[in-house]
Amino acid sequence: MMNVILRLSLCAVLALLAYGGPVWAVGDGDKALVRVNKAEAAAFAREEKVALVVGIGQYPDGSGLSKLDFAARDAEDVGGLLEQLDYKVVVLKNQQATGGVLMNQLDALGQLIDRGKGTFLFMFSGHGFSKNNINYIAPFEASSHDIKRYGLKLTEILAALKQTGAKRQVMLIDACRDDPHAAGGKSVVGGRSFVDFDEAEGHSILFSTKFGRKSWEYAELGHGVFSHFVLKGLQGGAAGADGLVTFRSLFDYVRRRVKEYGFPKKIQVPFIRGERSGDFLLAKVSLPTSLIVKATPAHARVRLLNISPRYRPGMTLTPGDYHIEVTADGFKPYRQWVALAGGAKEVFIDLVPIRRVPGPGETFQDQMTDGRLGPEMVVIPAGEFMMGSPQGEAGRDDDEGPRHRVTIAKPFAVGKHEVTVGEFRRFV
Repeated sequence: MMNVILRLSLCAVLALLAYGGPVWAVGDGDKALVRVNKAEAAAFAREEKVALVVGIGQYPDGSGLSKLDFAARDAEDVGGLLEQLDYKVVVLKNQQATGGVLMNQLDALGQLIDRGKGTFLFMFSGHGFSKNNINYIAPFEASSHDIKRYGLKLTEILAALKQTGAKRQVMLIDACRDDPHAAGGKSVVGGRSFVDFDEAEGHSILFSTKFGRKSWEYAELGHGVFSHFVLKGLQGGAAGADGLVTFRSLFDYVRRRVKEYGFPKKIQVPFIRGERSGDFLLAKVSLPTSLIVKATPAHARVRLLNISPRYRPGMTLTPGDYHIEVTADGFKPYRQWVALAGGAKEVFIDLVPIRRVPGPGETFQDQMTDGRLGPEMVVIPAGEFMMGSPQGEAGRDDDEGPRHRVTIAKPFAVGKHEVTVGEFRRFV
């Protein structure tokens, strides 16, 4: 049984601001989407990418804010991963993450980006509240009794990100909005779900769970379930065959995995609200790939000519082009280039036996460019024959004459059997 904890003060929302780029519509259902083009991918690779990652799990005694088990680890792990993905990263944990320091770091990192270019990602993992329908995150000095004074409004963070002028602005907030003084006397871990985020109109927001629902964390994951699968998605789970992780591919991956993980008892469904431009890039990852060569005969030897490691079935390789050689005694050697782009790839190669030229009436099979054997052919010898039927033959038609001699100067081969639809499809 999974060890499930409801961290009512630790829900999640992924708010994204994107300016420029292809337009896409979002909602609870799938809509038409324009994918990232090659020029956008090239610009993303060239331009600066920065991130401020904040995790607060140890608030001061007397603050009224409970300890969070995984907030600091969320920041460490996400920050470390983003560094691997070529982001310049500042990580603030616990007492380092005061409101003033946080806002100063947003401004300082923003100076590294040219306006209209680059990517700025902000992540916060810690306590958050909804007070009078205003959404706050709680920096280190915050108090549950005076969140309006010491809390940071999400709209302030959004404005600071917009001020940087970054082309791609991403905000990842892993925090619920709890009102500790709401009717019923709930504490900060008593819990309320999200309120509608009207202030973010014009931006794209990915919430960890629908309004009125709860967000969960699992001790065996070491993260909230939403944060866990955001990490997995950025590590490659949300990448396409080209290794690109976009906002939409990350959302599709996280939504599916979060739903599956908690079903049926702890249902949590991330969703997008609002409309904004762009399925834009978040990361370019190097996907592991594997290669399996299935050769006939079974004792055939397989080599990869352009790398030094010896071939092993299912060996892990980086995406790229590989030159395969397959040999066996008594068979013609075969070479083929194969492109690997991520995931497992199987290549089928049937070696052709070395033998004498087939004689009249004998059959053979040629090896095709994909390594498999072609149709069975029969040899027609050189020679002469009389074409047509003699006059007076019973049932003879007019188009069967006049009878004449045909000379076949050289032997040739024709298919022994009719071509099937399946065989024909290999060539179209």
